[in-house]
Amino acid sequence: MPVPPVRHAEPSVLLSLDDEVWGPSRRLLDLAARLAAMTPDIAHPILSGRAGGGPHWFNRFPGEHYHLLTAICRLLDPEVVWEFGTDTGMSTVAILEGLKPGASVYTVDVDGWETKQGSWLVEDDFGTGRVTQIVCDMKSEDIFSRHAGSLAKAGLIFVDGPKDGFTEAVFLDLLDKVAFVRNPVVLFDDIRLMNMLDIWRSIQRPKMDLTSFGHWSGTGLVDWSAASVPAPAQMEAHPSLFSSVRVLDTLKHTSQTIPPVFHAHAAFEGQSFRQLETRLGNSSLPPDLKLRFCTLDDGYFWIEPWQDGVLFTADGTPVPETLNFRGNAPFPDIATLARDAIKLDFDVFIGVDAAWRNYYHWLCLAIPKMMLARHVEVPPYRIVIPEYRDREERGWKIAYSERVWDQSLSMSGLSEGIVCLPPGLYTSRRVHSIHVDDAQPAWLSCFDDFYAVIESIRGKPRNNPASPKRLLVARRDTERVSTDEASLIATAATSRGFVPVYLEDLDFVEQAELFFNAEAVIAPHGSGLSNLIFGNSTLRVLEINRCVYPETHLRPWFYLIARGRNQYYMFLNATAGEIEQDRLHHAIDVLCSRRPSGSDSEVWWRTGQQPSA
Repeated sequence: MPVPPVRHAEPSVLLSLDDEVWGPSRRLLDLAARLAAMTPDIAHPILSGRAGGGPHWFNRFPGEHYHLLTAICRLLDPEVVWEFGTDTGMSTVAILEGLKPGASVYTVDVDGWETKQGSWLVEDDFGTGRVTQIVCDMKSEDIFSRHAGSLAKAGLIFVDGPKDGFTEAVFLDLLDKVAFVRNPVVLFDDIRLMNMLDIWRSIQRPKMDLTSFGHWSGTGLVDWSAASVPAPAQMEAHPSLFSSVRVLDTLKHTSQTIPPVFHAHAAFEGQSFRQLETRLGNSSLPPDLKLRFCTLDDGYFWIEPWQDGVLFTADGTPVPETLNFRGNAPFPDIATLARDAIKLDFDVFIGVDAAWRNYYHWLCLAIPKMMLARHVEVPPYRIVIPEYRDREERGWKIAYSERVWDQSLSMSGLSEGIVCLPPGLYTSRRVHSIHVDDAQPAWLSCFDDFYAVIESIRGKPRNNPASPKRLLVARRDTERVSTDEASLIATAATSRGFVPVYLEDLDFVEQAELFFNAEAVIAPHGSGLSNLIFGNSTLRVLEINRCVYPETHLRPWFYLIARGRNQYYMFLNATAGEIEQDRLHHAIDVLCSRRPSGSDSEVWWRTGQQPSA
């Protein structure tokens, strides 16, 4: 893709706003309007009179945020401002230019201002007491404990950190704990950079993107202490296109229903849960999460690699709930649908999404939906799925074997009457599907109905005393753990009696029975952990998780399953550098601290061995 010739370019992603729960507060909208009027006319007499180095970015508007920093200080009139990321001090001085003489600025950086070549700060800034620099990492708890009083008085906080995908997440966790006596506005720089997209999206407070009046790489405002419940109108991403909708189950989501802080266990003292909790707070889930059985009259559906399960209304409109995970192929128009779609002479239910080749999407999304559909009383219909065979020849290799596919359908009672369809466009008088009323399909495992239907599969694995009690799920790729991390984990785990297993070598029944008979499991984040649904409530789980680029949160999907099965769950965050020897050994010792059922061995936790007969 050609990029216009520019001074500087950064990759980014366009993200929809209709499904962003946290829009701007009235305060932010009013502030933005006043900033839009004031910012273009800002001047910088102090900066213009100094001999700092580098380009004079403070003279560039639009495109740079220095005008905005001065303007927002004049409008908010804060007594205390905190800046995280001093660098050369250009922004610090721009802030000073907007403050009254009695106001003060605290600025934080890992390096002292005097060590910066071409600094815009001078000794007099500090001698007057208006500026105080704290040389420290912005994610250090020490800042927040030693300076709690001045932080609490902040009226403006400017965050311009390293954008490394981790520091800002920890910083937000610490900022959450500050007992503000003012209602500060928090201004974030670079919110459109790849490493900041998820950080910005995950902020669970009223917020507004103000990039056109700030930095070209993204500027965002957060109304930090505003009401913590979004307006109801913001929760509905789009009107339903379905002909009819039946609610199957409703999850009453409260602050203690789902987040890991109430259900997971720390792998070591002081472990932060923030990156695991990002997707699970009240702002990410509406108060009432509904599971819906939906029907399209005279609808269309698509069977094609990367497009499986995409639905269209009778007039050819794609149904948003079915577009997750699809590829980038253009949609067929209504003329193409009307001309090419194969007419089926029976009503259908389709439960797969476009990523069903992934074992998690198959076992924890498609299979439960098809099982749930069997319990809905509607006129007769047939369940349709894409044909497994021929997919690899079409360049769409399925991550599990055909035997796993066959056995999973058989054990879930779905083999009889199911219709396997080759690629193509199809239409039927009624097209049924099941959806969670949220953009994230994985919330399915939050519902009791999910576990109710899965229970019928869980009754089929056999007790096997010879099956290993401690499982180390190994992988042949390095997507989730590096070679060095895998070696460290394997050494620590096998010394405690964990047996390495490669789930891709096993069929569906063998995987189910391994987890059914296990007492403890260590595994990297990946679809193999879908087998937690077969584990008993006594199973203890240690997930080796890491952020999937460009996300800066941990995906909590297997935590949710462990929570639903009432299993003891811990995790180590590889992105945060938690895969190191001492923490790993401690986590495994905690994992193995409970004896297995029927064991009277005092050393089971050390060796992982069954007591001798």
